[in-house]
Amino acid sequence: MSTPPPFSRLNNDVSEELQIKVKASEDGGSTAPVLKATASASLVLAALLVWLSAVQDPLQRRVLICAIPSVMMLFLSLVAYKVTVPTDIMSAFQHLAAGLLVSAVSCELVPTLLAAPNDVPNIVGIIGGFAGGISILTLLSTCCSAETEEGDEQEALAHTPRGLTSLEHARRAALLQSPPFPFALVTAVTTDAFVDGLLVGISSGASLQANAGLILSLALAVEMGFTGLAYASTMRKQPAVRALLSIALPPVVLQLGALVGAVATSLLVALPALHTALVAFGTSALLYLVTVELLHEAHQAMDRGHIWWVEILFFVGFLIAILLEKLGVAAA
Repeated sequence: MSTPPPFSRLNNDVSEELQIKVKASEDGGSTAPVLKATASASLVLAALLVWLSAVQDPLQRRVLICAIPSVMMLFLSLVAYKVTVPTDIMSAFQHLAAGLLVSAVSCELVPTLLAAPNDVPNIVGIIGGFAGGISILTLLSTCCSAETEEGDEQEALAHTPRGLTSLEHARRAALLQSPPFPFALVTAVTTDAFVDGLLVGISSGASLQANAGLILSLALAVEMGFTGLAYASTMRKQPAVRALLSIALPPVVLQLGALVGAVATSLLVALPALHTALVAFGTSALLYLVTVELLHEAHQAMDRGHIWWVEILFFVGFLIAILLEKLGVAAA
């Protein structure tokens, strides 16, 4: 029988200790603070919706709709700066956001594509925009992906922008006395925020309805809000000023992306084929976000296998968006 390498037992012990610490941080009584943060965020969201209902000017309504995800992301990032989110809770909210996003695509973007004229320029625009959305997000995902060789796990976590991987990065960084500044994570989250903002802007400008883009805005408010909550936890051991600036950067960039998307969509209304192409781009990008990023990551993170109450939230989110549309909350 071969003798194990001299330090293999020590390495195994260290690895096991790390897993215990990470598991403890997942289960260590952090549900109550998260629920309090969620309740506070719900009140802020309700206030924003009441404000929206009181605004009559179409331009102001569009700006406010685009601002909802960035406001929620900033709010949850700041109030939950010291909160550790359990993995199951984060996965649950990712499923909820995924259901809302799929329903938003069905209710807000696909009808615009179906209503486009059946001429060659619009058909080409749909195909080109759809392919462009998939290609660009695949390229971004490839560029942000880290190598998975042994010993590069920390850096690999730093390159993945979504909430659950931000949580894992935060937990491992918490084991260090002075963790390095996560430049790769900040870049990835900020890029992700700009793309999501761009999609909100495209959706808000895709039709002339007063509340165009509201369902998508609510979906991204859930997704980016809890991404911000997890992302902020990676900054706990950073200097205060640097941490606050890093926390504020993604919401600001998200709002900038929303304004860019809304302006671009409005300017292209006079060019139907290009307008259709931009909406097709947003459609494929959102489907990519749901299937390749949100649900894939959420399922990978569930160590206990399938959790019924987590997975059912996808369908709850889809149903909520349909009910909002039927009840006229997101209608003209």
